Amino acid sequence: MTKRNVFSISRASWALLGCCLMLLFSSACSDSDTTPAETTTSPPAPDNSNQAGGGEAPTATDVTIHWRVIDSTQPLDKSSFLHADLVNETDVEQTGNLAVIASGLDARLVERPLGSFRLAPHATQPVDVRVDSLPIQSDSSASFAVVQAEVTRLDGFVLRVSTEPLYFHFQSDYAAAFFYGPEQVPQRAPRIPQGSVDVSGRVWEAIGAWTEIGPTSASTTAPTANDGAGKQGATTVLIRPPGMPPVEPETTSDPLVAAPGPTATYNLCGTWRAQFVDSGLGEDVLPLNVWQDVTASYAFAYVATAAGNLVWVGNLNVNGCVSLTLSTSTVYGMGMTGVSMTYSGGPIIDNYLIQNNSQTTQWVNSSFTTPATGQTYTVKFTFNDDLIQTNVVAAAVLAAAARTNQGMTAGTHYVSEVHAPSCGDASIPTCPTGGSVVKIGVNSQLGTPMTRWKFMIAHEFGHVTKNTFVGYYKRDYYWRDAPDTCGCKHVPYEFSDIHCMQSRGDTGSAQSEGFAHAFAARVFNFDSQADGLFTYYKPFKSPYSVPNPTLGPPLGIRMFWDTKFMSNFCSSGSAGKGIEFDWMQFFYKVTALQTPNRVSVQDLFFMYRHACANGNWWATCSADDPNSTVSWSKLLTAAQLLYGATDPRYIRFRDTGVAVGVNL
Repeated sequence: MTKRNVFSISRASWALLGCCLMLLFSSACSDSDTTPAETTTSPPAPDNSNQAGGGEAPTATDVTIHWRVIDSTQPLDKSSFLHADLVNETDVEQTGNLAVIASGLDARLVERPLGSFRLAPHATQPVDVRVDSLPIQSDSSASFAVVQAEVTRLDGFVLRVSTEPLYFHFQSDYAAAFFYGPEQVPQRAPRIPQGSVDVSGRVWEAIGAWTEIGPTSASTTAPTANDGAGKQGATTVLIRPPGMPPVEPETTSDPLVAAPGPTATYNLCGTWRAQFVDSGLGEDVLPLNVWQDVTASYAFAYVATAAGNLVWVGNLNVNGCVSLTLSTSTVYGMGMTGVSMTYSGGPIIDNYLIQNNSQTTQWVNSSFTTPATGQTYTVKFTFNDDLIQTNVVAAAVLAAAARTNQGMTAGTHYVSEVHAPSCGDASIPTCPTGGSVVKIGVNSQLGTPMTRWKFMIAHEFGHVTKNTFVGYYKRDYYWRDAPDTCGCKHVPYEFSDIHCMQSRGDTGSAQSEGFAHAFAARVFNFDSQADGLFTYYKPFKSPYSVPNPTLGPPLGIRMFWDTKFMSNFCSSGSAGKGIEFDWMQFFYKVTALQTPNRVSVQDLFFMYRHACANGNWWATCSADDPNSTVSWSKLLTAAQLLYGATDPRYIRFRDTGVAVGVNL
């Protein structure tokens, strides 16, 4: 009996998957605000459970590196060179090491050293990579390569920055290769026979030798005995309109013989491949800044048989896994997307790629052979782009909401738009917008891709979370009447200096940015511990020594320090003002589980409603209301009314405000 290939899904299966997607979308859209509609001025019941602002852009790290433009229309001979530029962004000499890292084939990730570098202040050094030195070379599927620069700072932190991914595939004789960007992979990459778990190519080994990988296809043969441990094929990428199934109809009649046999229960898992430049400073979640495979928590996924029937469709769990009964030693297909990410009873996040001003859904797909016995088996998807990076952050945001209640209420729908044109030019790379939409621009113009900054993306999710429940209150980011240590003159580039960690704006702007910082810190730290850390993505002018050195990003800031920045360094003329540094620490400390009697984020949001809506607990704030300014005294009054003057949560709220200096 002739069977269709693994990614050939029947019309009935298409309808089933489309239905699942539509149900997820409609259930989210029909109940986007779970807040009761009361208009009473009596306070809500306190949360007794266990307890948007301006756009953002990162500034340059110590060194940056980016590919030069290449002609993607013609193949490059194996003896040709790819060219990157390494730039020292500082006033001091920088030294370090270079490597080329490649991802592809059957979930391979290979690093090949390129030697060391020594770079004078503000100097640029070319980095040349010979085509035939790329450590993964495949003629049957697309791989990507990045050049990574590694600098060890004086405090021991190892900074790792790399170029954006450059995709490529070789001719069958390795004599030449084709190169293209991530957005061209669906059209330019070799078409992998659907159902193939074998790949063709070679891999560079640390001993200096090449290991051949093959044969080229398994589309007409059953898995062989040596597949008893399981086997993965290459990753493919498909772009779909929202709500469309992840695979396309297969017209070929090439048969695929699935191995008959018994079944077993597998813990089937998926991972994204990603790297973040602001990892590695002591946070708990995504704590490494190397290229790695990251758990695909809450990804929307499917598993299909070789006959084209859906075995399962839904959301992976927090560990990026699902328990399924599958045939042993049999070929299946798996796909994942960042649309409809959620968990039972949680918020929903859709991560879209914007193409031609429209939202599109990106699926990564791969074939795999089940091991001979039931066990945990992980499908590692080797594709990376700005959307994959955003999917990883969105997963961390959801995981934080599940463990610590970030104020993201059940069923609330959040959207990120990657490569959004309104934030993607040279002005504002990321920004929150009306509703619950985060817009993420094309790239940083500084060499390090913008989506490598996980704290910055989570920061924007913090803005839309607060804006969705609280609304918008009055704020003014103007800081230019403040002393140098309380402004942003040290922050280069006009689009980055609207505000910064130490800028003294009005109290509304400081609260808005401080909350978003604290939200991001809760995403990447377990707030039951007393060592929370926020990694900042702009320069910071230190007030602790003369002549006030400027510290470059990424910069780790401890959340439990009582810095009292405004009180200590710019108190003169600070009436009605605030600094996001102080408010960040306040919001993190007052809501942290680390000490008893925490104030829940949901209670905090009700306090804001009362403070900015003339005492109405149930009305959202409006920046057009002249009385919507939220002062410390208004928040303190709301906290006392909500809890009572002797409640330990009110006392913690009041005393924390005094300790960090937001009570001015």
